[in-house]
Amino acid sequence: MSLETSAVRRFDGFELDMAARELRRRGRRIRLQEQPFQILSLLLEHAGQVVTREELRRKVWPSSVYVDFDHGLNNAIARLRDALGDDRESPRYIETLPRIGYRFVCQVDETAAPPAHNDGRSANDAHADLAAPSPVSPGSGWRRRPGPLMGAALLLLGAVAVLLIVWAKHWPSPPAPSGSALADPSLAVLPFVNLSSDEDNEHFADGLTEALVTNLAAIHGLKVVARTSSYRFKGRQESTGSIAQALHVNHLLEGSVSRAGTQLRITARLIDARSDAHVWSQTFDRRAGDIFKIQDEIAFAVVAALKVSLLDADEFRIRSHGTSDPEAYRLYLIAQSHLVGRTRGGDRTVAKRALEAALARDPKFVAAHAALARYYFHGAWSTLTDTEEGARLGIAAADRAVELDPNSSEALEARANFGFWRYRFGGDYEAYIAAQSDIQRAINIDPSNARAFEDFGHAVLWNDPDFALALLEQSNELDPLLYTGPNLMIAVLLGSRGHLETARERCEAMIQRFPEAAPCRMAIATLDVDYGDFEPTIALMRASEKSIGGATRLQLWAVYMSLGDRAAAQHWLDFGPNAFEKVLSDAARFATQTHYEQAFEVLEQHRTEYPLSHLLDFPTARFALIAGHAPKAREILEHRLPDVVSGVEPVSARNVLPALDLATAQLRTGAGEDGRRLLARIAEYLDGPSALQLPLLTYERARVHALAGETDAALRRLDHAYELGLRTTWALDLRPQSFLYVDPLDADPAFIALRKDPRFVRWRDRITADNARQLAHLRATEVPEATATHTD
Repeated sequence: MSLETSAVRRFDGFELDMAARELRRRGRRIRLQEQPFQILSLLLEHAGQVVTREELRRKVWPSSVYVDFDHGLNNAIARLRDALGDDRESPRYIETLPRIGYRFVCQVDETAAPPAHNDGRSANDAHADLAAPSPVSPGSGWRRRPGPLMGAALLLLGAVAVLLIVWAKHWPSPPAPSGSALADPSLAVLPFVNLSSDEDNEHFADGLTEALVTNLAAIHGLKVVARTSSYRFKGRQESTGSIAQALHVNHLLEGSVSRAGTQLRITARLIDARSDAHVWSQTFDRRAGDIFKIQDEIAFAVVAALKVSLLDADEFRIRSHGTSDPEAYRLYLIAQSHLVGRTRGGDRTVAKRALEAALARDPKFVAAHAALARYYFHGAWSTLTDTEEGARLGIAAADRAVELDPNSSEALEARANFGFWRYRFGGDYEAYIAAQSDIQRAINIDPSNARAFEDFGHAVLWNDPDFALALLEQSNELDPLLYTGPNLMIAVLLGSRGHLETARERCEAMIQRFPEAAPCRMAIATLDVDYGDFEPTIALMRASEKSIGGATRLQLWAVYMSLGDRAAAQHWLDFGPNAFEKVLSDAARFATQTHYEQAFEVLEQHRTEYPLSHLLDFPTARFALIAGHAPKAREILEHRLPDVVSGVEPVSARNVLPALDLATAQLRTGAGEDGRRLLARIAEYLDGPSALQLPLLTYERARVHALAGETDAALRRLDHAYELGLRTTWALDLRPQSFLYVDPLDADPAFIALRKDPRFVRWRDRITADNARQLAHLRATEVPEATATHTD
């Protein structure tokens, strides 16, 4: 029966009244925007059945572009879950079937509509009645009290349902009848074995594997696992069945490569993992110049064996290699083996030389330009080792790639990444919007590009956390055994939404499977710090310090300073060998001595060395405020946040900390009206549903109250931040993409008027006492500092 003929549908105390266009719980209205309302009505109409994403697109976004629809749907579902108090990870109402759609899993009753009742309470009041996760208790880390038996039973039933879905989706099924199309064919290309002694040929074999993955993954109707997951099995002797089960595929492509002078021998085999039968195999003895033909023949043979229907665009993609020069292509493949192998060692310098040599042979080789841009992007975004020259050269390479081929997924992704870079480091919000368009086009062209989903998720991490989570989960689905970036960010996002145990369990499962997974350790450590549980943090950070470097050393220093152990903190005060890390180390050293003027001076002295990345602008502005140089702080921040100043860029987690510093500077330099307007925008974000559920942001809300002269409200917020677990008193920052702050909470310029208030003093004393207890326990149990793994 259609909802049009039923006035009200009820479920678990909720009522959806179509006539009144209202969602109510026990008679109290809950505010719901139009798109979430329409989605809920469709889900209720088909309760217990899957409503596909395509059905939702047709009925709720009939005129939307596909990728814009994806973004809108993810946001609408997130808002709907917020209204219902539902949990994506353990759904009570809305179950997600990845890449398929959604199912309403709660019982729905259809009855006539009673008279509407409203007791006058607001929508916000009504939310208090919804089931919500229990808060984290102070000093308890992430541990939560178990729910009632009924909740446990529902969770168990939900888990069984999810397992059945996963089993049905991934468990190998019987082989398809001969001559018929295979249902949901899926494939992993295992690393081709190098049978030559030449090391270059090893990388050539790796690059050939990557090229086959790229070509086959672009074929519509064929699921191909990303290379980084299949590379987990390089050199390992495991059965085809166990490999296929781990990668969630039903076929494996494996082979070998040998090279003698200009002669190549490539053997390829396609195996049905369900029966361990060889579906197809062939050996190619050709000249090296025939590498393109060999790749094409392998790809077409696999497609024929799996009975996949090729579109014209698929065939064009397979035959397109980007260059007609076999040697340039060989160099490109070698470079790719160093750049793309995120789960194994690679020499990025060798990759750069190989790409430059390839481009010297063929200056119009689009994929090589895009790969060179990625090489530079790594240093400009991730490691911050080359934020200036690297950014300039990377932007040039990306722009050249798009100029040569505006429809190349790799080129568009490269240009998008540097658009995101311009926004993150330069505050260019228009570049951020344009970059989203570029990377959406890149994904449309190549929906199997796990790296593009990951890059997109990283870029929107703090602007649109729910969308970022969906993108990173999609990257994980395409590359299931990749433990680095996506899982780290997913864990942080889950934790920032209050799903702490889920985040911890996810990371611990990855660490158990891959002991070398340092980013997962850092994700747990970051959330431990966020919620004031320092004891486990120390061991996790020490275990990750060598592989991650300066960011870990800075956090270790901040943790020990917060604990009050200055001697141990001194051990980690050298943040790293990079120039900006040395400057931050000097500023932190002055700050530990309360020499804030010198901290400001050292940062200001070097700040202009980063005209493109503005890397030191935010910590310099913070110390300018602390040292009494509000006009300088305002000058720096208005230049660094132009679109926040103009109102074009909305306040988000990405900019809320420096925006508060800007408002502080404006209030102190005669621009009180501008400062108050900005404070109002910041408060609106922090009080809204999209704000992260972190103790840090509750602390930031206290800063807003203090700057507005609302002392009592500020102190209440500080108490709430303490209750949530705020114990960090040095280098309060939003990680993993931090602003590089190294100042102490005790010097926070927002609380100048409160520092002598007895209530503020008591609040601060509670944190000191709690941290002292943690330090005492830590000293009683940890390995002496002299044996720490840090080396200068």
